[in-house]
Amino acid sequence: MIIKNNNKKAFTRLELLVLVIVLFSLLTLFKLNSYGTSKKYTLSICKYNLMQIYEAFHGFSKDHEDKLPWEVATKDGGSADSLGSYKEHWKHWQVLSNRLSDPKVVRCPKDRNRNKANSFVTAKPRGSAGKYVIPFGGTRGNMSMSYFLSAEAKLTEPGFILAGDRNIYFGKYNNDNDSKGAIKKLGKKFASKNKVEWTESLHDRSGILLNSDGAISYTNNELLEENLRNSKNKNNEVRFPIGK
Repeated sequence: MIIKNNNKKAFTRLELLVLVIVLFSLLTLFKLNSYGTSKKYTLSICKYNLMQIYEAFHGFSKDHEDKLPWEVATKDGGSADSLGSYKEHWKHWQVLSNRLSDPKVVRCPKDRNRNKANSFVTAKPRGSAGKYVIPFGGTRGNMSMSYFLSAEAKLTEPGFILAGDRNIYFGKYNNDNDSKGAIKKLGKKFASKNKVEWTESLHDRSGILLNSDGAISYTNNELLEENLRNSKNKNNEVRFPIGK
């Protein structure tokens, strides 16, 4: 004989509602924790990248009478011949190839649309030699890096801004919408019409600056203005890579 158990108790609507709320709260906490971890990881990688970039520039400078790549002629191993061409910003990075471990050092891990270059060469080698090569340079070379450069910087003096995250909004210019690369004078005065800000594309309206003494600063919009205003860079002339 089968005996039916009529004492089984189903969830009440109230209990089901409480369970849903608890599960939703746990999921939210998990997402917030994952987001925080991801953000810290990205910042750590970018800071490490900029540390290596500084060491590379410093090494180049020591080998070239305290000059930076854009102060040295191309025939002598520099990139001065490309200084006035926004299409050739990538060449200032390429000359550091002997001092940088890998092209990914000049890419922010959150900058998903970058060229995933695995070699500092300008063009893909022909034949089997180039089968797995993703070149750094060429017509899309400005898409290979995530950081801007300031040609006004001098490593022999502290107080200059040398490089930083590319995601800057200034006046009508938004690097996230830039499909070519650009040279922009940010200046020192930031009124409402030419306000300078970080966009949210890399570090959620924050960004990292690399100074000429190797110091690395994580800044919000207010600190970005302050750093630019107080820097020794005369015009804060910035060489931006492609943004999109």
